Formats: sequence, C-alpha cells, structure tokens
Amino acid sequence: MVAVSVPAQPKVEAVLPEAKAEPKKVEDESLVLAAEYRKQGYKVSPKLARTIHDLAVEAEIDPAIAFGLVRAESGFRTSARSLVGAIGLTQLMPATPGGCGRG
Repeated sequence: MVAVSVPAQPKVEAVLPEAKAEPKKVEDESLVLAAEYRKQGYKVSPKLARTIHDLAVEAEIDPAIAFGLVRAESGFRTSARSLVGAIGLTQLMPATPGGCGRG
C-alpha cells in the first residue's frame, strides 16, 4: 500500500466583474481552477481540471481526493496504460466498468 498525501481542496475565489462587464466564460473559470490546482503541484490542463472537478462534485466526492487519485494513478495522462493492461486516468482494468454496470 502506498500512502498518498492529498492536499485540501483549493479555494477558488472569483473577482466579480463590474456590472457592465461581460459574464465570465467557462473557459476563464477553467483557467482559474487549473491555476489553483497547479499551485498545489498538480500538472493538469484547464480542460482536464474542469472535467475532474465537475465529475467529482457530481459524484459527491471531494475534488481533492479525485485529483490525488488521478495524479497517483496516471499523472494526469489520459492515455496512460499499465504493464498489466489498466488504462486511463484512474487505471481501471477494461472489464471493471462492465462489472459495475457502466460498460
């Protein structure tokens, strides 16, 4: 068993634009989110940071746990593949999703 230190979820504070300014775009929010996680040592793209964060929140999982898992398993490489055949960000074996009713 390998112990993984998972930092607390970053506090993402947005600066509110003036009343006449355009609303923030999702892309801008993704950049802010990725920047916050990069400060904590995660090497993650804005798009991937947004995806991991949103899916963790949707699944009611602390995003910090999700980011720690992905960093430990694949180093944020979407194409990661282990010597025994585990694939993807969380290094699942190909049969696992089907066994969980998600195949």
